[in-house]
Amino acid sequence: MWILSAVPALPGPQILLTPSQVVAGWIHLLGRHPVEGAGIVDLQIVAAMLAKGVQRIYTFNPGDFQVVTELIVVTPEVWYYGIMATQKITFSLPEALVRRFARQVPPRQRSRYVAEALAWKLKERDRILARACEIANRNRQARAIEQELGALADSVMEPWDESSSR
Repeated sequence: MWILSAVPALPGPQILLTPSQVVAGWIHLLGRHPVEGAGIVDLQIVAAMLAKGVQRIYTFNPGDFQVVTELIVVTPEVWYYGIMATQKITFSLPEALVRRFARQVPPRQRSRYVAEALAWKLKERDRILARACEIANRNRQARAIEQELGALADSVMEPWDESSSR
């Protein structure tokens, strides 16, 4: 026991003791909600919250707490990665791709991974489209068609245009 009293004098990280009430609540939760991996730490968070009378958690990962009936789990409708507002969506993927994704990308990094992959793919698509437009703009036949359509559009009066004669 003397070593625990000497720890605060040591430089570097400090050991914070978990109150016995939290440990008892944690063991109780582990008995009621068998989990593994990071779920064990999530239950420790729940035990600490319940020990302090906190019954609501706001989280970007509601699945981490879905087994816990003792808490009200709230997921913000809009959340942020840096300055970019995000929205949850659901889509289907081939099973083999999902298995590979789950093996290679840690759970808490998956949303960011998908967001970055989509952003990269969309940027690449924009680049290809811009290149196609540049090529089309150099084509004499495409320019001639554009001029004809432009002249036609100039002569058509829209019903909401106040300058049109009725």
